[in-house]
Amino acid sequence: LVKKYLGREFHSEVIWFNPFTLSLELRRTELPERDGTPFVTLDGATVDLSLESLWSGAIVFDEVSIRQLYVHMIEQPDGNFNFSDMIPPAGPQPPAAESTGIPAITVNLLKIDAQQLVYTSHAREKPSSTNLSNIAITVEGLSTVTEEGRPYTLDATGENGGKLHWKGDVSIPRAYSEGTLTLTNIQLNPLWQFARHQLAFELPRGSASFAVRYRADWSKGLDYWITQG
Repeated sequence: LVKKYLGREFHSEVIWFNPFTLSLELRRTELPERDGTPFVTLDGATVDLSLESLWSGAIVFDEVSIRQLYVHMIEQPDGNFNFSDMIPPAGPQPPAAESTGIPAITVNLLKIDAQQLVYTSHAREKPSSTNLSNIAITVEGLSTVTEEGRPYTLDATGENGGKLHWKGDVSIPRAYSEGTLTLTNIQLNPLWQFARHQLAFELPRGSASFAVRYRADWSKGLDYWITQG
């Protein structure tokens, strides 16, 4: 089916569904480019639907996790991406339905471990590429029902060793997030490469570090506060 509709070969060493625990597991899975070069690979993924969903009136996942994810996103000279052909064409818009609110979903543990996310652009005069590696995202008790903020952390490493650390609480029903954001020794040259056609200077080297405490509220538009910078 993947080859028929997406024109790519799908490979997975193990696809395991357990009907008694309602869990799905994938191991050593990859979706390459048409020419066989890596596009998306992962060492493992788990989706574990909780039996609590049967009586709670909400969809509850004990765990949703992805391990050792690799993604290479490429912007082509015409502005399309290497996944644009996988997006179905837009059909006629159905009549607008009355909003019934956010679906009731809870994920007790959301964990994403990404080996590397690579972005390459051929849409500029000079091709540019940058990446993030060692990305670890963890959210405990993410819920569209529980109003209390739930803890999350995000850590990542830039291509030249810069560090990102993002930690705090997030509440989807109350539409807010608060916490701390720290960037340490972020190298600016890779960012300059993508914007150099709009800038009247060259940046052979440079780095930036900063730390802030923030609060964001998107319940009525986007409002944000930054303190302790």
